[in-house]
Order: sequence, then C-alpha cells, then structure tokens
Amino acid sequence: MKELNEELDSFSHTISHDLNTPLTVIKLNAQLAKRLPDQENIQKTLDNIITQVDTMSEMIKNVLELSRVKKSEIELRRIEVDSLISKLAEDSKISFNSPETEIIIENTPEVLGDKTMVYQVFVNVIGNAVKYSSKSEKPIVKIEGKVYNDIVTYKISDNGIGINKEESDKMFKIFSRMNNAKDFNGNGVGLSIVHHMMEKMGGKISYESESGKGTTFILKFQKPNYDFSIS
Repeated sequence: MKELNEELDSFSHTISHDLNTPLTVIKLNAQLAKRLPDQENIQKTLDNIITQVDTMSEMIKNVLELSRVKKSEIELRRIEVDSLISKLAEDSKISFNSPETEIIIENTPEVLGDKTMVYQVFVNVIGNAVKYSSKSEKPIVKIEGKVYNDIVTYKISDNGIGINKEESDKMFKIFSRMNNAKDFNGNGVGLSIVHHMMEKMGGKISYESESGKGTTFILKFQKPNYDFSIS
C-alpha cells in the first residue's frame, strides 16, 4: 500500500503538469480556428483539438482507475471470462487498426476476481499484445488459460517488438515506457494499474520477453472456489 500511495502522489504531481500541455494546445488551436479563412484548415484544427481532448480524457480515466485500486472495497467472485476475452480480442483489432492480426484463444477457465478489475486487466494486457504486434509482418496473439491446483494462469503472448532486458525494471512502474515503444501511443500507466489490480485480487502479473521477438504476460488468479469481499 505504501508503494501505491507513493505512485499516486507521483501520478498527481505529474498529471497536473501533463494536463497543461493538451490544454495549451486546445486553446491555441481554438484561437487559430477563429482566424482561419478556409474550411479545410478549420477541419484540421478541430481534429487536433479533439485529439488533445481524448488525451486529457485518457489521463483522467487513469487517475480514477488507480485511485479506485487504493480506496475501493472489492468483491471477489467467480468470473466467466470466455465471452469477455473473445470480445476484447476483436475490439482490440479495431482499436489498433490491425484487422490482419491472428488471435488464437485456447481454454478460458473461470477466475476469482472483481468483475470490473478483471475487465480492466484483460483489456489492458490483450490491447497491449495487439498494439505492440500490429506492425509485425504477420501479427499473432495467443491467449491461453490453464488451471494448476488453486491457481488459474493466463498467458497472453504476441510476436511484437518485445522488451529489452536492460529496461525490465521499468515494466510496472507508473509513467515508464520502453524506448522501442515510442512509435506507439501510450502513457505508461496501464500496466502499473494492472499490477496493482492483480495484487488487490490476490493474484500476480509477470512477463517473459525478448527484444524483437515478442512478449508473454502471465496472469495468475485465484481459483474460484467461493466468493468474498476485501478492502
């Protein structure tokens, strides 16, 4: 919890600074739009404003998600994830404009978790797999779940850009992004949120990766034998 409090403090400080950038761009573009004579340039300026608003919206959403991990009481229950995973996989192909991505889903056992957090975990990890493999010649994402004793393990693998060993300490730190990920949109918050959500649910996230050859994220949930609440 101390680690999460420190990250929230860092997050609050950083986001107060980072939100000023899109706000400044929005203001400048709005002022510019008032002076533009032709419709085409006005349209481009308005598109830029919309992009900056989307950036701010994403930052605010991340603040709320990280804050929720710290403050909320969660209810752990049996969660069926088969249809969720299938939908998120297809949605990610649309979101990251990667219709050619082949997604292989093998076994989707139920997990013990908080419904909202389980959704956020899978939407982040599956989305990352599709996003960071989208520029591969033949992008492939594989999602496989298995039950080992009292643990349900999901492996989400891709053949994307991978992660340099020298940067492994950045993986779950807030606002940390890999050097080879700069050509992809992102703010370095999603996996930090996932890390804390998995811990809150009594689970764990880890990964295996090699630069240029892809990444496998490993999610370990509790096996759903019963439901209960924790704070």
